[in-house]
Amino acid sequence: MPRKKPPLRLRRPADAVDPKQAERFVSGVEAAPEAVARPVADAPAHADPRAAKRPNAKAPVMASKAMVYRKRTDDLRRRMTIYLPEDLSRRLRIYAAEKDQDYSVVLAEALGALLDRKGVR
Repeated sequence: MPRKKPPLRLRRPADAVDPKQAERFVSGVEAAPEAVARPVADAPAHADPRAAKRPNAKAPVMASKAMVYRKRTDDLRRRMTIYLPEDLSRRLRIYAAEKDQDYSVVLAEALGALLDRKGVR
């Protein structure tokens, strides 16, 4: 029995884009705070509810989807993809499990130590 095709619908036109905001986005410059501000109802799921209780705390500005706020460590991190040989990946997983740490914490410590030893700032 042939399946019924879904009805065709016209797409809604895209919202107008501010050319200055588009240029800032393309050049990688963070948007001005007023451009990032959102209504309370649209607050991101990653917003830290404890930030309102801390007078010095700043809400993280998400200029890019690559930036991730982590509640557990209370910091802002950049999302990256790395490729490791299978044996090194296995050793990393075992070490992280033994130390009850996240892979990214172990990698950050190891890379930090390597770059310090090499004198990279």
